[in-house]
Order: sequence, then C-alpha cells, then structure tokens
Amino acid sequence: MAEASRRLIGRGSIYTLGSAAPMLAGVAVTPLLTRSLGVEAYGEVSIAVTVMQWALGLFALGLPVAITRYAVLAGPGPEAAARARGVTGAGAALSLALTLVLAGCGWVLGDVLADSLPTAALLALVAGGLGAGVAMCQAWALAHEDSWFYVALAFGVALVAPAAGLLTVAVTDSGAVAYLCGLGATVLVVELLGLARVRRSGRFVVSWPVLRENLRIGLPVVPHQFATGSATGVAVLTAGSVLGRAAGGQAQVAVYLGTVTLIVTSALSYAWTPIILRAPEEERGGQLSETARVVTWIAGLAATGVAATSPLLLRFLVPASFDVESLVPVAALVSLTAPLAAVYLAHSQPVVASGRTAGLALASPSALLLGAGASVIATRAWGLVGVAIGYVVTYVLLYAFTRTLARRVSDLRWHELPVLPALLVALAGCLAGALLPVTGLEAVLSRGLLATVAGVLLGHLVLSTLRPRTRGAGAPEPGAVV
Repeated sequence: MAEASRRLIGRGSIYTLGSAAPMLAGVAVTPLLTRSLGVEAYGEVSIAVTVMQWALGLFALGLPVAITRYAVLAGPGPEAAARARGVTGAGAALSLALTLVLAGCGWVLGDVLADSLPTAALLALVAGGLGAGVAMCQAWALAHEDSWFYVALAFGVALVAPAAGLLTVAVTDSGAVAYLCGLGATVLVVELLGLARVRRSGRFVVSWPVLRENLRIGLPVVPHQFATGSATGVAVLTAGSVLGRAAGGQAQVAVYLGTVTLIVTSALSYAWTPIILRAPEEERGGQLSETARVVTWIAGLAATGVAATSPLLLRFLVPASFDVESLVPVAALVSLTAPLAAVYLAHSQPVVASGRTAGLALASPSALLLGAGASVIATRAWGLVGVAIGYVVTYVLLYAFTRTLARRVSDLRWHELPVLPALLVALAGCLAGALLPVTGLEAVLSRGLLATVAGVLLGHLVLSTLRPRTRGAGAPEPGAVV
C-alpha cells in the first residue's frame, strides 16, 4: 500500500505544486499591497477578495469535482472525453452568465435605491464567476493528467492575476476598484486560454443528460465548497464586525499565513482523488489508510514549522503599523487546520467515489455556521485569537460530520488510528508556536529549534515515502515509481 503514498507525493507532486506554489508565491504580493494601500484600504480589498472567493465556490456549481469523477470513471474513450469537454465548456459559460446577471441586478438595484453597492464587490463577483470556469478547466486537466496545463492555469489565477491587480494600483494610484479591475481582466484571459486549450484537445459534445447528471452530483457539493472556501472570509468578517475594519485586514494576513499548510494539504487532495478512484474497490480502504497517515503527518509537521516561524513571516508580510505580536497566535492556531483537513479529506474520498454527495450540502454549512458562532463568541472574549479558535472549531466539525456521512453513504472503511499521533504532534507544535516568546534571543532559540525539528522530520518522511522499498537483493517492489 506504500505504493499509493509514493504516487500521491511523487507522481502527484506536479498537481500539488501547481495548486500550492502559486498561492504561496502570492505571499510576495501581500507586503507590496499592504504597503501600497495601508490598513484601511487593504481591509476593503480583503473583503472584495472574500466576495470573489465566495462567488467562485458558489458559481462553480460543484462541476469541478463532478468533471474529474466523470472523466475518470467514464473511461478513456473519445466519446467520454468529448462529453467531459462539453461539460467543461458549458459549465464555464453557465457560471459566467450567472455572475454577470447577478452583478447587473446588483448595479441596477443600487441605482434604484440610490445607495450603490460597492463597485469593488460587484467586480469581485464577476471575477469569481470567471475563476469558476478556470476551475473547470483544471478539473478536466486533472482527470486527463495534463499536469503542466493545470500548473499554468493555477499560476495564472493565483499569482499573475493578483500581481496584475497590484500593478494596476501602482499605475493608477487608486484603491480596491483598480485592484479588482486588473485582477478580473487577468482571470478572464486565463479562462479564455484554458478553454482554447481544452478545445484543441478535441471536439466538445454537450450532452444534456450528461450535464444534468454532473449537476446532480455537483450541486450538492456547492454548499460544501462554499462553506470550506468561506472559512477565511468568515474569519475576516468576524474580526471586522466585532473589532473594526482595520482588525479585519490584520486578521486576513494572519489567517492567510496560517492557511499556508492548509493550501498544501488541499492541493494534495487534487492528486489524491484520482488515485483512490482508479484503485480497485477492494484496495481502496488500504490505500486510504496509508495515504491518510502520510498526508496527516506532512500537514502536521508543516503546520508546526509555520507556527514556529510565524513572527518572522508576519514581519515580512506586513509593515510596522500592524500589531505582529497579536497576530502570531492567530497564525499558529489556524495552522492546526491543515492536519484536521487531511483527515476530513480522507473521509470525503468515499463520498465522492459513491456519487452520493447530497449530505455534503448540510454537513459542511453546518460546520461553518457553528464555527462562525464560536468565532464571534471567542473574538468578543479574547480578541483576534478568537478568530483562530473559531477557525479550528470549523475544521473539527468538518472532520466529524464528513466521517459520519462517509459511513452512511459508502461501505468503504479505512483505519483511522494511525493518524492520531500526527494530530497530537501537530496540536503540541501549533500550541507551542502560539505561546512561545515572539521577540528576543529566547524566541529565536526556542522557535528555531522547533522549526528545525519539524523540518528534519518532514524531510525524512517525504524522502522515505518516495524511496522505493526493496525486495530480495535490492530490487524495487513491483509497480514502484522510481
């Protein structure tokens, strides 16, 4: 079963890099943006970006998950591929049409009420619809193992688009509207290039029965994706509403840093799903057990490293006007969501494979709402750190609810006990990152030691997983990826 872990980390590393690297590289844009706009204007941008993320999750209609599943399980024949391309193109067009109509209605309603809605929010709405189309192109690329196409799309949306927004701000000396104009225009170009590449691979066949079947599977995933994609937005809005707009901007930076390892973990799941779907049914349980253990350890050790180095990273991300000392516990505790997500994503695999996704429409939003309630209560009691507490509560509930759902809709079972040590290590590491000193020699020594230990263990885990085990006189085991 170690073969599945090698494939996940080895052959799937391109997809992981394509999803995580541009988002992590986007960290370089943050310090430039915070310095260009200041705390108040950056708070407005952070809210607009949250609207964009919500729109992407909502108007993707769950089709990215359905497209990957359909393309893998329908077989490699040309007709199946043509129908998958048809779902991709039709879904992208539908997403854009819905967001344009909604943004237009918002604009008209604002004129009628003589109280115009923020232009940046309307632009963010349209940009989210465009991003949904890009996500569908990525789902098609993932299913057909067109890895570099996937990487190019990811870099375009997650790095080039924010950089274009920043450039627009610099050239026009404007605020959130200029940033969203540059970002949205770039996402549009990325989507058009993506659809052109899909079309060059073969003809589109729009089969309405196939589209309806994919929507049947995909639409229940919308509340699930909306909920998981909204956790950061809820944290920012909670901080802004309870503590003020400036606090919302500060929370956005801390949560963004804390979710770095969550991004990596989620990116691994893109390679994870096809591996489990392609496995023989009798082997899926064993493969899930092994891969869940490895992914949880990777997420836990990486989260510990981020928590330990959070003071240094935050000082890079923000100017001196931000209260770094109050942001460190937020970033450290939010990092704990990565190993929790690894376990919850493992439980989501049987749900996706079964096609019985309806329960996700209730489970994930419930976790988000309960987590948001916890965040409001904790933020009122303890300030910014309460935002992180609510974030962690959300992912604990996601794990619990998804586990229950998986056992109801699928007979697939896997052993969860091996992930417990990784979760306990991650809990200890992230708590240490939140509580250790932030400044001075003691902080440097203690945090440096913690980060070094986590880094060494993480490197050893990855290398030992990728290294083929030998049988007999050093021969690789059958099917090993060398």
